Amino acid sequence: MVFEKLVGLFMPLFLGTIRYRSLLLQLPVVALVPVYFALVFGLGVEKLAYILAGAVVSSGVWISNAMIQDVVYERETYKYLDMLIASPASPLLYVVAHILFAYIIAIIPTLPIAALYAWLTGSLEAIPWSLVIVFLLSLSLSALSIAVGLRFRNIREVGAFPSLVSTLLVFVPPVYYPASILPDSIAKASLLVPSASAAEALRGLVQGASLVNPYILIGYLGLVALVSIIYLAYRFDWSLG
Repeated sequence: MVFEKLVGLFMPLFLGTIRYRSLLLQLPVVALVPVYFALVFGLGVEKLAYILAGAVVSSGVWISNAMIQDVVYERETYKYLDMLIASPASPLLYVVAHILFAYIIAIIPTLPIAALYAWLTGSLEAIPWSLVIVFLLSLSLSALSIAVGLRFRNIREVGAFPSLVSTLLVFVPPVYYPASILPDSIAKASLLVPSASAAEALRGLVQGASLVNPYILIGYLGLVALVSIIYLAYRFDWSLG
């Protein structure tokens, strides 16, 4: 019964998104833009691999942060939340459906990038590790995005906020470049950003090039996910008011 409710919540999200095929094409293109410039400037294979690790992480960031806009649309435009509140569905199922949706959609553009990363590094482990990293990142960022989305009163308030957050999370911290090239104090502090710790963990697991033990970074991502879910549970007011 619970599984059927979860599928019922998940499928409208999934089917509504895959109709926009351009989105699924746009995500890997955006993720691979830095790779294009790396090729233009003739960077070596090792540096290309560093950049591809960031590209793997990128789609998970963009999709997860898009939850901010989705939640506001569902609440204010489609009145979807009002219908769910009046149904037997629980807030937990709503959250799980959205996190699962974010992960599945993120996997679609991530898999070919992960395969390219595995080919370039000569490590097939790059693919399963990519899936694990993107899952943990989706778990933490999706929960935070839902919590943030619940605070917006209408879609006009949201504007370009999700894109701004994603751009900052992907291009400013060491996602497309290794943390080791930064000054030591800044490098370690930058790994507190989930997208940076995810990319650094992936580079450490696949290439053996990580400033911090990658398993510590994975544990940190798990902790961020747990805190995010607890915060969301605290903020989520499942009522018509």
